[in-house]
Amino acid sequence: MRTVCLFVGPLPPGELDVTDFGSTTITVSWGPALDQLAVGYSLTAMPVSGQGQTMFANFGRDTTVHTFTGLVPGTNYQITLQINGVVSSPSSITQYTRKS
Repeated sequence: MRTVCLFVGPLPPGELDVTDFGSTTITVSWGPALDQLAVGYSLTAMPVSGQGQTMFANFGRDTTVHTFTGLVPGTNYQITLQINGVVSSPSSITQYTRKS
């Protein structure tokens, strides 16, 4: 008889949503990680068009909202959320800042 072990990795955090945006800001929120080994999150805002710089932020596991500031008006950003402390798939969305 053979024993097969199946490892199912942790799920990504809850749905990543844009809750507000302006000409130089984007606010995002997400559901908490369900895995108890998760120690926090890494969040990245990268300009899709290449204008502006990539912004990074790190948080503890109790944080589920963040506002990126100092973004370039009228620019499309890809925002990616990764759980820290466990291997998991990132969540990602895109959002334009308002034109000034």
